[in-house]
Amino acid sequence: MFSRPQGFTRTHRLPDLTGMSLPSIYRLERRGQFPKIIKFTPGGRASGCLTADLTAYLAARARGEEWTKPDREHPAEANP
Repeated sequence: MFSRPQGFTRTHRLPDLTGMSLPSIYRLERRGQFPKIIKFTPGGRASGCLTADLTAYLAARARGEEWTKPDREHPAEANP
């Protein structure tokens, strides 16, 4: 049985969750100051960001800190 994919927050929901406009979100994303927005299919219209990254972004902002992009190339829990 297939379940609905988890782990992504659709782009159209971001303004309600962050309190920012989409142009502001895209501007911050280009600067590396907001989680990367991913197109779900090449050339498609549906897009979103990883919910875990969005949660980390919102938590950092709530603490008054700058959010930093996670380093996915070198995970912190890499095997020695």
